[in-house]
Amino acid sequence: MIIRLYEYFCLLLPAQRADVEHVNFYAMKRKFRLTRCLRLIGMPMVYVGALVLIASFVFGWTNANILLLLCAFVIIVGAVMHVWALKKESKY
Repeated sequence: MIIRLYEYFCLLLPAQRADVEHVNFYAMKRKFRLTRCLRLIGMPMVYVGALVLIASFVFGWTNANILLLLCAFVIIVGAVMHVWALKKESKY
Protein backbone atom coordinates (compact mmCIF):
# COMPACT_ATOMS: atom_id res chain seq x y z
CA MET A 1 0.00 0.00 0.00
CA ILE A 2 2.85 2.36 0.79
CA ILE A 3 4.42 1.60 -2.56
CA ARG A 4 1.16 2.45 -4.27
CA LEU A 5 1.04 5.78 -2.43
CA TYR A 6 4.66 6.46 -3.34
CA GLU A 7 3.88 5.75 -6.96
CA TYR A 8 0.77 7.89 -6.81
CA PHE A 9 2.37 10.95 -5.27
CA CYS A 10 5.98 10.77 -6.43
CA LEU A 11 6.38 8.81 -9.62
CA LEU A 12 3.26 9.52 -11.63
CA LEU A 13 2.75 12.74 -13.47
CA PRO A 14 -0.41 14.71 -12.62
CA ALA A 15 -2.03 13.63 -15.89
CA GLN A 16 -1.44 9.95 -15.01
CA ARG A 17 -2.86 10.17 -11.47
CA ALA A 18 -6.44 9.91 -12.68
CA ASP A 19 -5.77 6.37 -13.93
CA VAL A 20 -4.71 5.07 -10.49
CA GLU A 21 -7.48 3.43 -8.47
CA HIS A 22 -8.93 5.30 -5.53
CA VAL A 23 -6.91 4.97 -2.33
CA ASN A 24 -8.89 4.53 0.90
CA PHE A 25 -7.04 6.86 3.26
CA TYR A 26 -9.42 6.22 6.17
CA ALA A 27 -8.65 2.49 6.16
CA MET A 28 -4.92 3.19 5.92
CA LYS A 29 -5.09 5.64 8.82
CA ARG A 30 -7.06 3.16 10.94
CA LYS A 31 -4.60 0.36 10.13
CA PHE A 32 -1.67 2.66 10.98
CA ARG A 33 -3.23 3.51 14.34
CA LEU A 34 -3.89 -0.14 15.11
CA THR A 35 -0.36 -1.27 14.27
CA ARG A 36 1.11 1.66 16.21
CA CYS A 37 -1.05 0.75 19.19
CA LEU A 38 0.03 -2.89 18.99
CA ARG A 39 3.67 -1.84 18.85
CA LEU A 40 3.33 0.35 21.93
CA ILE A 41 1.21 -1.94 24.11
CA GLY A 42 3.82 -4.65 24.86
CA MET A 43 5.77 -3.05 27.68
CA PRO A 44 2.72 -1.53 29.42
CA MET A 45 1.21 -5.03 29.52
CA VAL A 46 4.36 -6.31 31.23
CA TYR A 47 4.25 -3.43 33.72
CA VAL A 48 0.55 -3.93 34.51
CA GLY A 49 1.00 -7.66 34.95
CA ALA A 50 3.97 -7.14 37.25
CA LEU A 51 2.18 -4.46 39.31
CA VAL A 52 -0.90 -6.65 39.77
CA LEU A 53 1.36 -9.56 40.71
CA ILE A 54 3.18 -7.42 43.29
CA ALA A 55 -0.14 -6.09 44.63
CA SER A 56 -1.47 -9.62 44.95
CA PHE A 57 1.51 -10.61 47.09
CA VAL A 58 1.29 -7.43 49.20
CA PHE A 59 -2.43 -7.88 49.92
CA GLY A 60 -2.17 -11.65 50.40
CA TRP A 61 -4.18 -12.78 47.38
CA THR A 62 -1.73 -15.59 46.68
CA ASN A 63 -4.27 -18.38 47.18
CA ALA A 64 -6.12 -17.43 43.96
CA ASN A 65 -4.40 -19.30 41.15
CA ILE A 66 -6.50 -17.61 38.48
CA LEU A 67 -5.14 -14.18 39.41
CA LEU A 68 -1.56 -15.44 39.40
CA LEU A 69 -1.99 -17.26 36.08
CA LEU A 70 -3.69 -14.20 34.55
CA CYS A 71 -0.77 -12.00 35.61
CA ALA A 72 1.71 -14.49 34.21
CA PHE A 73 -0.26 -14.65 30.94
CA VAL A 74 -0.36 -10.84 30.63
CA ILE A 75 3.38 -10.60 31.29
CA ILE A 76 4.24 -13.30 28.74
CA VAL A 77 1.94 -11.85 26.06
CA GLY A 78 3.34 -8.37 26.70
CA ALA A 79 6.90 -9.62 26.37
CA VAL A 80 6.09 -11.47 23.14
CA MET A 81 4.37 -8.39 21.70
CA HIS A 82 7.33 -6.20 22.66
CA VAL A 83 9.81 -8.56 20.98
CA TRP A 84 7.53 -8.75 17.91
CA ALA A 85 7.45 -4.94 17.73
CA LEU A 86 11.23 -4.71 18.00
CA LYS A 87 11.69 -7.30 15.26
CA LYS A 88 9.11 -5.55 13.07
CA GLU A 89 10.95 -2.21 13.36
CA SER A 90 14.37 -3.70 12.71
CA LYS A 91 15.78 -3.87 9.21
CA TYR A 92 17.47 -7.20 9.90
